[in-house]
Amino acid sequence: MDWEGKIVAPRLACCSSGRVLAPGEWCHSALLLEEGGFVRRDFSVEAWDAEDQQRYLSWWRTRVPEAGNERKAFRLNAETLGQIFANLKDSRSRAQQCLAYVVALALVRARKLQFITVERGPNDAVLVLGDRVKDLRYRVRDPQMTPAEEQHVLDGLLAVTDTASGESGRADGSADTGRPEVPESGSASA
Repeated sequence: MDWEGKIVAPRLACCSSGRVLAPGEWCHSALLLEEGGFVRRDFSVEAWDAEDQQRYLSWWRTRVPEAGNERKAFRLNAETLGQIFANLKDSRSRAQQCLAYVVALALVRARKLQFITVERGPNDAVLVLGDRVKDLRYRVRDPQMTPAEEQHVLDGLLAVTDTASGESGRADGSADTGRPEVPESGSASA
């Protein structure tokens, strides 16, 4: 199946219990590599504590959207994402490293970059990705984003994708009045 760059919030259910997660409820979402593709798994807070977290490439704490406040699907252009990644891949700024990580995952999903492996250290994980066209390898550190950083990255992607359509750049549909503050330290996912 060809990826069309669509991103939409799924209907969240706990992978361990099968229980549908209620709107407004906190939960954990995790990303793993399965049969050559990335798979998202969602867990209730209680079930997450019993999970072997080392088997996941990345995970984050999130809140199930309230009814009527779900994010709309939007389309990501792989060429534009490639340019964004090229500009950000060597950045030292924490906010730009977070965006580069998410963009790299989107490029793997779009098959513009190839997942090679995850190198795990005592305190971090690094994705090793390959570009077959340019015959290059990239090492992208998992920044272990906080919820505020995740929202900042989403807002940035929405701003990039919505600018051409003239829509609002905010995930909640409000006008973008400036960039939210992103803490420079802290980790919610490791």
